[in-house]
Amino acid sequence: MCSVDLKRVLYIEDDVAIRAIVSLALQSLGGMSVRAYATATEALAMVKSFDPHMILLDAMMPDMDGAETLRVLRKLPQTEDTPVVFITAKLPPEGSSYFQRLGAQAVIFKPFDPMQLPARLQRIWDEV
Repeated sequence: MCSVDLKRVLYIEDDVAIRAIVSLALQSLGGMSVRAYATATEALAMVKSFDPHMILLDAMMPDMDGAETLRVLRKLPQTEDTPVVFITAKLPPEGSSYFQRLGAQAVIFKPFDPMQLPARLQRIWDEV
């Protein structure tokens, strides 16, 4: 169980509407600071200065998919142990275990209830 409150969330999602909804829900309902980026390249350039407590990743993105982004994040000292949650609409043939084998703590499938998202992420955080 983590002794630090979940406060800083990095979110990588290419869909502008979903990015806005997640950011609003986490900030307004969860009191979290959120940095949201459309591409993995943008997020990776800013991750060190933000030092997120948790990272949310879309699985399908234009510049680098979620799996590759996670591999890169795990090579960075500041994010090698940061909990990662995939938020995706597309389930690979192997199922959600595919994301967990990559090192994700959890998978949230789209569509999801944004009103429940902060509490859901807090539960995942509490289990880390």
